[in-house]
Amino acid sequence: MEGDDVTKQQEKQQWKVTLNVEADGQSMSYPIGVDLLRSIISSCSDAEANSPLFEIMAQHPAAGIRQEVASKEFLPENARANLSEDTEMAVLRNLF
Repeated sequence: MEGDDVTKQQEKQQWKVTLNVEADGQSMSYPIGVDLLRSIISSCSDAEANSPLFEIMAQHPAAGIRQEVASKEFLPENARANLSEDTEMAVLRNLF
């Protein structure tokens, strides 16, 4: 059991979220910090079309991101199940 927890923690540490911008045939990627990502998730419409994004972000290592996702109504069942096992009270509060 402890080995599984260590593996999950290592996987979480490898997160990198970027903003991809394309204009006039040029493109660039810009890394997004947790505060900006949380703002994006917060402003994302709570719609079924955004469920895949919510599902991925429900696994983010930052509790604030998981907390924001947990408040969404259109959360896939497996993401809801994972969040229900979260250790952060704020995440659980938003989920339930």
